[in-house]
Amino acid sequence: METVTNKEVICDKCGWSWDIVDGGDDLYICHECGHDNEPKLQSNLNKLLEKFKTKFPDDLKDKVDIKEVIENIILLNSKKISEKKLNVNLNIKEKERFVIGDKEKLSAVFLNLLDNAIKYSGNSKSVKIESSENISGLKNYTSISVIDEGFGIAPEDIHRITERFFRTENAKKLKIEGTGLGLAITKHIINQHRGELKITSKFGKGSEFIVSLPKH
Repeated sequence: METVTNKEVICDKCGWSWDIVDGGDDLYICHECGHDNEPKLQSNLNKLLEKFKTKFPDDLKDKVDIKEVIENIILLNSKKISEKKLNVNLNIKEKERFVIGDKEKLSAVFLNLLDNAIKYSGNSKSVKIESSENISGLKNYTSISVIDEGFGIAPEDIHRITERFFRTENAKKLKIEGTGLGLAITKHIINQHRGELKITSKFGKGSEFIVSLPKH
């Protein structure tokens, strides 16, 4: 009897994931946004993203102190922050401090977002990380915004910024290091948490990344 192996496909465009059994290329078409994903890229990327592929159980109720998570990430990046003379302000309200999720994976989310804010900001700029209630409109969620005064994202790139391997022309011109995978991983982890990622930006003025997560 032939063994059938399921594998996960993660959409390059929207970050949605689903399981398939090997077959035709039409199985790689995302049923959430309709994007046609490349099978060969999927194979290579799934190996790279192996540690982030675990799906959460429906009854996940782990309590994560998101303020503590972000404080540790700021401390981890203190040298980079000091070198660029950045002013990083953290303001997480007590009632929005605890969320449901996986601490290690949420650390990866905010590590990536802060690292991007540092890389894409000029010297002596400010980065704000602050909480607010229910920006997403989702019931019983909290929203954490990472706001920078960096180079910003061109309007035509906003909808592609979380695609795998996508890098803006501005990032290439400025020779800012990166793989184009960080935000793809970030969006996938947020989707695993049944959360939401929103991005707004003004080219040349800065960006805001809003992560909405279920409250504990």
